[in-house]
Amino acid sequence: MAIIARFEMPEHFGTAGGTSCYTDLFMLRVRFAPSPTGFLHIGSARTFIFNWLYARHTGGTFVLRIEDTDAARNSQEAVDVIINGLHWLGLDWDEGPLTGDATGASKGNYGPYFQSQRKANYLARVEALLSRGLAYEHEGAVKFRMTREPVTIHDLQATILHLLGLDAWKLTYAYQGLHQKLIGPEGAAKIRKELLA
Repeated sequence: MAIIARFEMPEHFGTAGGTSCYTDLFMLRVRFAPSPTGFLHIGSARTFIFNWLYARHTGGTFVLRIEDTDAARNSQEAVDVIINGLHWLGLDWDEGPLTGDATGASKGNYGPYFQSQRKANYLARVEALLSRGLAYEHEGAVKFRMTREPVTIHDLQATILHLLGLDAWKLTYAYQGLHQKLIGPEGAAKIRKELLA
């Protein structure tokens, strides 16, 4: 169980008003995703506490998601031990299941919070990748179709463009040199000038 941090664009991103504070533009989301195949391990509790503290320190959102995809080893008893153990430690979460019941109540807008309940979503995403030619099937596995060219991740670049008053949303989904066409020579020159100033 690794510490995972993901940044989300808040709904008011377009009205940030030229602020230069990176943390004002993004809301931190961290998660703890235990697999219910046994008891709550002390190392798992430590990971939970570090993520919980980081979310509280940054004003971010802490998510509990149960990784119950190993049907052969999962047990309801283990789910209950995890949930009850975290409550016993006095820890809470901003999003996630309220009980150990996979079909039970949860809090948050991005559920379901049991991985097994998200299968239809994942199958739809895989089908979309296959139909668009971005993935292919090989020996029973679905693999991404990758080019030999480097792929650039534009999240930070999109933020910089927004702060410079350019249309960051066009760049967010652009890749493999397409961004040069979207921002044009004037936009590229403005970025270079601002970054080198």
